[in-house]
Amino acid sequence: MLVTKELGIAERRSQPHTIVVAPDLSILFYEPGAVELLELADDAPLDGAAQLPRALEDAVARRLHAEELDGPIDLESVVARIAPLNGARDGCVVILLEERRHRDHLARATRDYSLTNRERQVLALLLQGDTNAQIAAVLALAETTVTDHVKNLLKKTGSRNRAEMSARVLGYDAAR
Repeated sequence: MLVTKELGIAERRSQPHTIVVAPDLSILFYEPGAVELLELADDAPLDGAAQLPRALEDAVARRLHAEELDGPIDLESVVARIAPLNGARDGCVVILLEERRHRDHLARATRDYSLTNRERQVLALLLQGDTNAQIAAVLALAETTVTDHVKNLLKKTGSRNRAEMSARVLGYDAAR
């Protein structure tokens, strides 16, 4: 597979689930996995996906009437994308649903690696590309103290260098 396989991204990414919707917003087709994701988005069980959750229905209607089908729709724990269904009845759209990936890398890193508050602050600045001197200035610390925090972060994350640590924290760790 591609480089993404080596980084473990392909294994962690969920496959999108499909719903086909007619211009009158009736559901023509859905995958069972789509129903599960819609229940996550709506926090209420759906009756066999008989209708879309209100938030998604409103977004689809706005997109259909405005003929604007670009950009994801944020449904809290689910991301929906809408595209025209070519070769089908006029005006039908396909909705692709994916579970939202956890994106608060600092919170996850703090939990997974048992980071202190100061280590979390240093890590946040490292992820922005700041040098030890810049971090020291921002946090009002001695540069040697920042160096110690970086060493602790490398040890806790099992990383050999800043690039590897950043990759691990951001979820691109092939070894995990």
